[in-house]
Amino acid sequence: MNSATQVMFIITSFIIALSLLVGLILISVSLFNIKGQLKKRNRILAQNLRPYLLVRRLDNSTLEIRNAGNTPGILDSCNISELSNLVGQTIFAGQAFTFKSELGKTSVNLAYHDQINHFMDNCTI
Repeated sequence: MNSATQVMFIITSFIIALSLLVGLILISVSLFNIKGQLKKRNRILAQNLRPYLLVRRLDNSTLEIRNAGNTPGILDSCNISELSNLVGQTIFAGQAFTFKSELGKTSVNLAYHDQINHFMDNCTI
């Protein structure tokens, strides 16, 4: 091998090594970007695909419990005796139950879960 061939071989090897290094850097940046987007998407899905059990007063003598979420929720506990017969029952998305109640202004503590997570909400009615 003459010296010109050796120089060309060294330059070619250097260009290939540099190309590999730049490629690895670009792939790493892309993977971190994809990871961030997946975390963001999962967070948004977790907010949208969960039950939201709400208790509200329709009038002075009627209470309503409603699932305003997009997935069914199972009521674990409630501190209002009128709603105690719903404990352990699945409340589907959009489903509502009404009850007669003579309670005044009170605080409601609901504990419920879906297939993955447990939730606890407090509201005043």
